[in-house]
Amino acid sequence: MRRFSLKGRLALFIDAANLNIGLRRYNKSVDFKRLVRFFRKQSKKAMLFYYTYNYPNDKRHQKFLAFLKSQGFRLRTKQVKIIRDKKKGEERKANFDVEIAIDAVDKQNLYDTIVLFSGDSDFAALIDYLKSKNKQTIICSTRRNISKELWERGNFIDILVIKEILRPYKNATSHVKRGSGNQ
Repeated sequence: MRRFSLKGRLALFIDAANLNIGLRRYNKSVDFKRLVRFFRKQSKKAMLFYYTYNYPNDKRHQKFLAFLKSQGFRLRTKQVKIIRDKKKGEERKANFDVEIAIDAVDKQNLYDTIVLFSGDSDFAALIDYLKSKNKQTIICSTRRNISKELWERGNFIDILVIKEILRPYKNATSHVKRGSGNQ
């Protein structure tokens, strides 16, 4: 694995949908217990944020969210928005770009390094802003899922090289049985 150095206090911001889409292309998923262990070795008090949809009636999903909380994640959730289009059909959305940007700016005095798990081009302005405030910025995604705008800003880490935090993709409920945090 390619090693990288993280400076000082650490904050992880995970865009769940973007991360999951990127990894499933490679039949991989994150083991969240291992992810927490890996980054807490870098910074004992790493702040962990996880942004995802919420299906309140889905017991398996609720167990997963409870598991993340038990690992120290601060959860940001919202209901899935259903957009109906006569041509495209039904599309489900739960974008968190604004929430991630607000939290990253609001908490900037509490961290020295941000690790953003997303490849979304909308975060280019956030990365530029944080760099202007002397924050180390790391963008963690897959090569096939990172936008040109984020790629050009550098400090990209292909999540596939951090083998310690990955596992083969299995159905989204496997974490519930083993408590390993797979989704």
